[in-house]
Amino acid sequence: NFSNLPSFSFATTSISFISYIFILINIQYKKYLYVYQKMSKRILYPLFLLLIPIFGNVFLDEFDWSLFDFIIMGIILISLGFLINLVIDKVKKRYYKIILIILTLFFFILFYVELAVGIIGTPFAGN
Repeated sequence: NFSNLPSFSFATTSISFISYIFILINIQYKKYLYVYQKMSKRILYPLFLLLIPIFGNVFLDEFDWSLFDFIIMGIILISLGFLINLVIDKVKKRYYKIILIILTLFFFILFYVELAVGIIGTPFAGN
């Protein structure tokens, strides 16, 4: 006899299932949002280095950066922040993190010096 079992209609079970899915999506979205906000702040930290040439352009005559120079350097610095953040988040061993961050900084400095004065002699080198 099935008369003492609770009766479920398709509508109530589908609504509860849909609300469960929305709760799971909301939880995952909040986790993603937290990680993204933390990551976005860390990526933008290297942009503070642009304050040096900004003050140089304002107060010194030796600095002659155009808007294009600031845009290119901003893109390079955001890329640097993204790569360092990627290393921090994805590499597990501390020794490898340190090595990869040092290599990233070395290649950033090499690229910056090449753009500034042209030590290697590439076509996009500065003077």
